[in-house]
Amino acid sequence: MLQNFLDGSDVDYISTYTRNPAVLRMIKSVAHTIYPINDDKVLERLAKDMPHAEQPTNDVIYHLNRYGAGGLYGSDDPADQPYFTSGPTLKMMYRQLVDPGTALVVTARVLPHLVEDALSRTTDIANNQYNGEQDD
Repeated sequence: MLQNFLDGSDVDYISTYTRNPAVLRMIKSVAHTIYPINDDKVLERLAKDMPHAEQPTNDVIYHLNRYGAGGLYGSDDPADQPYFTSGPTLKMMYRQLVDPGTALVVTARVLPHLVEDALSRTTDIANNQYNGEQDD
């Protein structure tokens, strides 16, 4: 979906709020650099300009209380998963995510050739067939 959105567009940067490492990995498929994963001052400035952006002392930029006190995910919080294949969870990487209502402010530098490469790896939906219910 992101790749299709970016295809043919003249976008240099994208931004979002998330606490889900899968969203960060999706962005990585079309972006060269992602803040806060990468220390990039231009992307950090863009993140600071996002609505509700706050930067606690010596930390990255968050939207505090974005999802309210109960959070968005309940007990299945994706921030309990790592961004990298192995290693610390997103909550361990970014301490404010311990609060289930907090989101990272994410900005990324899109490289057009990455979008084109990613689109070339996708399957044409028209050629897909529904596989139906699977027997156990």
